[in-house]
Amino acid sequence: MGLFWNDIEIVPGMLLEVDEFNYEVLDDEGRRAQVVWKILALETKGRDEAYYQPSTGRKFSMQTVMKSRKLLRKLDLGELIQIPACTDFLVLQEYHNSKPALMRCYSLDMLGNIRDIRIVAPRK
Repeated sequence: MGLFWNDIEIVPGMLLEVDEFNYEVLDDEGRRAQVVWKILALETKGRDEAYYQPSTGRKFSMQTVMKSRKLLRKLDLGELIQIPACTDFLVLQEYHNSKPALMRCYSLDMLGNIRDIRIVAPRK
């Protein structure tokens, strides 16, 4: 499956500077921070899947996570991220002003909230 946004093909490994409607990140000085996404994966959500483990690519149901102490611990540590209510989603690492900020799953249905995307060349 290919994913395109305004003639830009989005593939895992890309760095994208993203300007999203109603999502403004401010730095310590109150100025707008640069938001960059590193695309880790493009995934499809199964019927009962609610959490994604980026390190392994495994997905878990809420019932499985709630019954497992090990998975609950991973959830508390931020090693599991919640999958939005959708069919397809992006797994991404978000950076604010070049600093790792958070990992998240982003529903492809929400791509309409993106105002602009610009490909960022990786720094050497």
